[in-house]
Amino acid sequence: MNQQPSGTNTPASESARSNLSGSEQGVRAKAGEAVSKLADVAQQAGSQAKQAASSLAADANERAKGFFTQQVASGADLVGDVADSVHSAADSLDRSAPQLAHFVRSAAERVEEFSEDMRGKSVDELMRTASNFTRRQPGPGVRPGLACRLRSPARAQEQS
Repeated sequence: MNQQPSGTNTPASESARSNLSGSEQGVRAKAGEAVSKLADVAQQAGSQAKQAASSLAADANERAKGFFTQQVASGADLVGDVADSVHSAADSLDRSAPQLAHFVRSAAERVEEFSEDMRGKSVDELMRTASNFTRRQPGPGVRPGLACRLRSPARAQEQS
């Protein structure tokens, strides 16, 4: 048997190594391409998911605004009905207590103005108005806001 001392290279062993390293390089290149393509696909999928979520959020926001606009209109109608009732009460008081009727009628006019103001505003405008009011007079706005926060179902779940 012909044994080569370890550490010496024969032309046959060098050829086998170069073939092996050439095929290794090919596999590595293909693996790199596959990883790159996979990263591109993942990035595309992420972008599409982000777009879909953004679109869904915008749709939900518009639907919520539509719902709240309907609720504001219903509330304005109800407040208008209250104003009509207060006007009727003032009319009944005209004969027996004219001074009181004047105050009641004045209150009815304010309630009616409030109803008309509500009718003409969008949900965004009402939120801005409420926000501005609480900035100017924090006391009246903070108490109801705090009460709503403390009584909200989400708050009750957080505490559970």
